[in-house]
Amino acid sequence: MIIGQAGHEYDVFIEENNGAEVYKLHRSNGADWSPQVKGTVAMTLIDTGNDVKFFKEGETKESKITTLDYSQAVDLLLLLKINVTTNKHYVPYTIVPVEGVLQV
Repeated sequence: MIIGQAGHEYDVFIEENNGAEVYKLHRSNGADWSPQVKGTVAMTLIDTGNDVKFFKEGETKESKITTLDYSQAVDLLLLLKINVTTNKHYVPYTIVPVEGVLQV
């Protein structure tokens, strides 16, 4: 469960698929989401063991999947960490492990 300013905003579900770890970020059923997106998948990340692939909601075709090798994923992580620590518009989130939903 991921908690933001509006309360419960996201859930992360982790599953294994053909040896890859699949992380799905679902929007919650909270009041801040419009009815058409409540509970839907916002983004999916697939860790194949060799690289990381991710795609946005509705993008499931191979041409829409972005693939990063592990060094590129670390580069992206560093940029995102810098962004969230220096951006005045960033709103902090709290990640709460919930059995069966998010394993940390």
